[in-house]
Amino acid sequence: LQVKWKFSQHPQEVQRRCLPCMAASSQMAACSTGPPVARWAVALAAALLVGRAEGQAFGGLGDSGFNPFSNSEVQEQAPVTFGNAAATTAAATTAAPTAAPTSAPTPVAVAATSTGPPAVVVAPVASATVAPAATATEPPVAPVTAVAAAASPTEAPPQQVVSAGAASAAASGAAVAAVAVATTTIPAAQMGSSINGVFADNFALCATPDDTNTRRLSIQAITGFDPVEFTQEILVTIVIIVALFFICKFRKQIIILLTGDDRIHANILDFINWFWFRCCGLCSFDWTRHLTGCPCCPECIRSSNLMKAMGRALGVSARTIEISNIVVGDLPFYRHGTFYLTVECAANPPMTTALQEDKNPKTVHFPEIVTLRIRDSYLDSQVSIKVWQLNFVGASELCAVRLTPRNIFDWAYENNGNGSIRRFAMKTMDQELEVETPPWVSMEFSPPTLDERRLDHFHGNITNTVRMATWGTIDQKTQAPYQERDITAFKGDYTLIDGTGRHVNEPPEEDLKWINACRNVIVCIYSTVTFLVTFVVITYAIFRYYVHNCYIKYEAMTIAKSWQPHQFPMPTCALRSIEESCHEQLQGTGVEEGSHICRPTDEMVIDTCENPPQDRPRAFQYIADDLHIPAATAPCYLGVCKTNQYLRSFDKEALIAGSCLLIFALCCFRPLANHWLELYKSRLQKEHNRQSASTRPGGR
Repeated sequence: LQVKWKFSQHPQEVQRRCLPCMAASSQMAACSTGPPVARWAVALAAALLVGRAEGQAFGGLGDSGFNPFSNSEVQEQAPVTFGNAAATTAAATTAAPTAAPTSAPTPVAVAATSTGPPAVVVAPVASATVAPAATATEPPVAPVTAVAAAASPTEAPPQQVVSAGAASAAASGAAVAAVAVATTTIPAAQMGSSINGVFADNFALCATPDDTNTRRLSIQAITGFDPVEFTQEILVTIVIIVALFFICKFRKQIIILLTGDDRIHANILDFINWFWFRCCGLCSFDWTRHLTGCPCCPECIRSSNLMKAMGRALGVSARTIEISNIVVGDLPFYRHGTFYLTVECAANPPMTTALQEDKNPKTVHFPEIVTLRIRDSYLDSQVSIKVWQLNFVGASELCAVRLTPRNIFDWAYENNGNGSIRRFAMKTMDQELEVETPPWVSMEFSPPTLDERRLDHFHGNITNTVRMATWGTIDQKTQAPYQERDITAFKGDYTLIDGTGRHVNEPPEEDLKWINACRNVIVCIYSTVTFLVTFVVITYAIFRYYVHNCYIKYEAMTIAKSWQPHQFPMPTCALRSIEESCHEQLQGTGVEEGSHICRPTDEMVIDTCENPPQDRPRAFQYIADDLHIPAATAPCYLGVCKTNQYLRSFDKEALIAGSCLLIFALCCFRPLANHWLELYKSRLQKEHNRQSASTRPGGR
């Protein structure tokens, strides 16, 4: 920051006195012994060059737009080389006069390479200002001495950084360049940074910021503040919060507007039951009733669905609790009226009792036995009991109480399952009304013992039977206060009539059984065909994408073999940078295969696939890296490139075939099956009408 400030105070003097220092080594002494502004600029320029050569950021000084190398004459010179990679870092090399510096200048080293112009690295002399001496807390430093000579880059050790001073001498009639040797100290922790930074310098996706040299708050972040954009973001955030508040507050009205109902009849427990205990709705497991129908089974699970019984034990499936002996009293209403009671549980519709007309609000009795279907779980919704007073128009909610399902189960199974009676205080809805005593409701909770037909253990879904209560009479066949009759005999005993009592024709039960069997077969075939077609199409699409993804990896590796610079093994970021660079260069150009480095032929890719220059790539590697899930990859098998070449020739046919199969399975098969079933039902109806006409008196 101090350097920036000095540059902003004396820009003309720095440009006049310091920029020539980078082009003429003879003036380095003048710069180093000149005004403080010049010394600061020389130190900054040298440090920036060293920072660029090592592939590091210089303390975040470049983020505010300050660039001392604004002179193109100094900026576009020889590149700095790292091993076998040339980074386009600006340096300055010019002929130097014979005058020797009077003090220790900032040295300039000219290193000849075998592949291009000389590479120049400028580094500050080790001094108290530029390079402080190592302390006990700093990493060890290693002196590095390098002679700028005509040598190839590969002859130098990979961890050397050249830092030398160049002195020139002149003779009569000819100028002879001489190379001087200088020594400086570099921390050992930074010795290999130039080689490790080669991918970061040449491939954009490999560049990562240096956390130790980045500032918490940059000048660009402060100067780039846009109050209009910030105000817009604040307003959008406020609007979203207000919208969420109103959606939550008026959710019932919104649900009624969207669905016509005031609630969604499902919760998290319904989803768990549907997913785990009904196999996503594909199986009801009613066949397990045959296993539990044996007389040796316990009474609690006899003729029960085993999966439902397991769900009840885990609190996922609903169980039955009966509420009886319902009495409410001390209602906040001061004259006779008509009252009724509603009970809401889980996500089910509310249950309503019969109206109790012209009753004293001191005590109101309800004769109903209310059956609750709740779960023995803390995740289930509370049971809401409300008392309403019916008006000439509408109704008024007087009081309410909420009970947790777990407490209801505890009360129901008290006294060895005989239930218990509880009286609960209710909350008055009209807060402005002063009441002498709180309203209350009394009720008895018990297991389903009052149901004479014992429907919790009924298996009529399998046997197509009808269970009727005998009201105290023990049936000889069932040995219970109910009787079971086949649905065909039941329909024969009780004929079908309409609301006026007139007879209504209906098809025979045998035809309905046959139609139902045909429908089940069609549903089974439709489900199987849809599953197989969808599975085959999705599996082929995933395999095709896997093969293509592996081929892309080998194609990038093939391009990297001809890329300059390149060094194997290459990291994933370098290969991705090569792919993006080729995509930007050749997008929309129509370049043919083999005519450009970015368009290798299939033979070249297959050769790389069979003889890879590094470890075999893994499919979905880029996606896994972006999601930080390294395990979500699959190895590319040997011969995947040939497989891709073979499948690519059938891509159009596979796309057409897959689309046709999906359209047939999802859009055509079901309507055709329903049409065939309707035709079959019409034929049965015609035969039934013909038989009925022949049995009538005078029929032919």
